[in-house]
Amino acid sequence: SVTFIKSGMRRGISDLKAVINGKPIDIELKRVYKKGKDRQSEYQKEEQEKIEKAGGEYWIVKDFQDFYNKYLEFIK
Repeated sequence: SVTFIKSGMRRGISDLKAVINGKPIDIELKRVYKKGKDRQSEYQKEEQEKIEKAGGEYWIVKDFQDFYNKYLEFIK
């Protein structure tokens, strides 16, 4: 038989977590599709607000180049 096991993860948590130069950064991956856009859920928006209020960084990136550009800007 198949049984569903609920995850212990919080809804809205970012896809990746990193520490760059000692600062925590949450990274949400959002791809742009031909027939629409991948959008943040309300849970993700709430999570972003919490992180930014606490002084953390929250990046929404669409591809590696987007990430790399944000990274270069961040380390300046």
